[in-house]
Order: sequence, then C-alpha cells, then structure tokens
Amino acid sequence: MKKKPYIRYVILGILATLMVGCIIRIAMPNREWNYTGSYTFAEGESYTEEPVFEHISLGTGVYRVELSYECTGDAIAVCNVKDGTVYQGGLLCNGEHLYSALGYTSYDFWLYEPTEELTVTIDYSGQEKLTTGNLRIVETNLLWTRYLVILAAAALLVLATMWLERREAVKGRNEQRRQILFGIGVIAFFCLHPLFL
Repeated sequence: MKKKPYIRYVILGILATLMVGCIIRIAMPNREWNYTGSYTFAEGESYTEEPVFEHISLGTGVYRVELSYECTGDAIAVCNVKDGTVYQGGLLCNGEHLYSALGYTSYDFWLYEPTEELTVTIDYSGQEKLTTGNLRIVETNLLWTRYLVILAAAALLVLATMWLERREAVKGRNEQRRQILFGIGVIAFFCLHPLFL
C-alpha cells in the first residue's frame, strides 16, 4: 500500500511559510516604549515590591527593561517585573540588582500572554539612598528566533523521514524499520527540546 507523499509536501510548505514569517518579523525594527518619572525611596525604611511604573500594556514576546537610577551603595535594591493578571508561568523574570557604579539596570523578561497591568517594582533594603529615573522597554527577537529554530527542526525531521523512505524504497527495506527510525528521530527531537528553552 503506497503512502500519499503530498501530505509531507503540504506540511513542508506550511513550515516554510511559518519560517519565512518568523524571518520577516526578526528583520522588522523592534518596538520600544519610554516612560518618564522618578521615585525616591526613604532611607532607613525597607520596601517589598514597591511599584515605580504601573499599568504597562504589552503583547506576547521577550522584552528588555532598562531603568535608570541613582544610588550610593551596591546591592541595596532589586528591580523586577510583576503582573498578577497573567497565568502562572506566563511571565518569566529574574530581576536585577541595582549597582551604584552603573546608573541603570538592564535585563530581559518573557511574557507569554498579552497584558495591560505590567508593573516594574523595586525591593529596597532601606540602606543608603535610591532614586529611580526613566524606564525604557524594548522588544527583542528572542521569541521569534526560538520559533524559527523549532520550525526548522520540524522541517528537518520531515525531510529526514522523506529521505529515509526514499532510501529504503531503493534498498527494499521493510516498513517496520522505517517506523523505528522515525520514532528515534521524534525521540531525539523531544530530547533536544529543552535546549530551545
């Protein structure tokens, strides 16, 4: 019984179209949002998750936060991004310490769900003096690059199965061996999946 080869060609066409879409999105200029303002923390009083910028609207993607500040000591505060409206795991961010020598902090965060309630917060120890300044959020291409790599791996898997099928047809190999090789390829793909994360 012959298998219909056009199904794999349709799948390859869809994957190629999606890859072209990712490449076009990566080539486009990244958007950025600028917010002005300042917040002075009272010396001697500690704060936990104190909001310095609130109600920020962003779509799904990977963003870079850049917050300017002035402080007189190192490791007195940590800048982070919070949002209680997205599902658990929908916002991934480790935050960053504010060091006196830099004058600004910069770090990435992953947002898997659009939101209108993103908040930039500061955990402040109460030591030294701290005044935050302007905020800049820049969209990065990390999410689209990840999609491109996953789509390329899927296309290579389909091409590999087509090549193996053609090779086995020439050599007259049996159906069971092809299924085993395909299964090994699928297992290898899913074993490599954590590398994309």
